Amino acid sequence: PRYNKYIGDYVVQPLTGRRIPVIGDADLVDMEKGTGVVKVTPAHDANDYACGERHGLESLDVMHDDGTLNHHAGPGFEGEHRFVARKAVVEGMEREKMLRGI
Repeated sequence: PRYNKYIGDYVVQPLTGRRIPVIGDADLVDMEKGTGVVKVTPAHDANDYACGERHGLESLDVMHDDGTLNHHAGPGFEGEHRFVARKAVVEGMEREKMLRGI
């Protein structure tokens, strides 16, 4: 498929500068639907967690139990409530022309 050439490379998360590996996973991606590409967030849900385990991906929890963000969320977001941070992320990405849509 068309994205195979990127497997093994990295992308950079623009808010934290964290390098994220590009992986191939036939269990999570359905090649018959959509682009055949999916974003995996191992701390998000059971499917993403299982995929992360299969590929040795780091699982970062960015949120405290009270809905505020911790230091893993990136500079300027620690201590912010998730809804406040979400708005700031969108505004920052729009400002930097990195947002195509929500």
